Amino acid sequence: MIHAVTRKTLLLTAVIAFAASTALARDEIRTERVHFKPGASSATIKGKIKGYETVDYVLEAGKGQHMNVSMATNNGANYFNILAPGENEVAMFIGSTSGNQFEGTLPESGDYKIRVYMMRSAARRDEVANYRLEMIVTGAAEKAASSAGASIADKMMAHCRKRAASVLGVAGNAVNVKYEGQRTDNTHAVNGSASVRGQSETFQCSFDATGRQIVKFIVNEPQASSGGANPSSRRGTPSKDEKACLQAVSIETNNGEVMILSTETSEANNLVVVGVGPNRAPWRCLVSGGVVAEVMSMTDEGAL
Repeated sequence: MIHAVTRKTLLLTAVIAFAASTALARDEIRTERVHFKPGASSATIKGKIKGYETVDYVLEAGKGQHMNVSMATNNGANYFNILAPGENEVAMFIGSTSGNQFEGTLPESGDYKIRVYMMRSAARRDEVANYRLEMIVTGAAEKAASSAGASIADKMMAHCRKRAASVLGVAGNAVNVKYEGQRTDNTHAVNGSASVRGQSETFQCSFDATGRQIVKFIVNEPQASSGGANPSSRRGTPSKDEKACLQAVSIETNNGEVMILSTETSEANNLVVVGVGPNRAPWRCLVSGGVVAEVMSMTDEGAL
């Protein structure tokens, strides 16, 4: 009798444990972050779920942007819902009642969840769904009237000013920059100018969507600030020290596209700043009498 009771107790415990694990499995949601490729405004994902499997595709978007989400599936019980930022249960769009197509203007900025799932009746039968989910976000987000937004713009301008000063070989206070806004591809533009050895140089910094990283830096062809001389002639024929530095930097970087950005003389070694490549990445060269003492990269992206 004791053995019989023990067996029943163990069996009941096993059943409860199985039921709990099954409920837990049904409630689990897999999360995947969606990133658009640079310059793109859409992404397409092909996926598969079975039974109670659920997937949250998390997509960051801004208030005022236009979102279009559609899903093609081989299972009529396979749908998606959309949950607003900060929401985990209540959906702003329910696919099972509205169909697998959503289009609308977003009410707030943040992470939107596109939740792909199977209807309970089909999930109980452990059915399988193969789907193709397309997400499109267009338009510019509304600018928040807050110090945070202004702070990000200020940081981008400071970062661009630092990059330009380093590339052009001038002091930071000699560089003028202006935040131009966010483009349709979500990148940010900062334009600027500086006077370099009597020439007006203009440039542009392109930042990623977060505004934290420069993804492209372009220096335009120099324009003469006065007179009608050819801009290239204002740089003059390189001196003995400048020639030595051009050669040394070219060898060190294995790049033949080098040019003098600035030269400073001193009693010890002269300092020659050499620009390398189309973006004129700055290299520091210490030289005296045509003999190079040191060559070192000046690139330091820093952090916002």
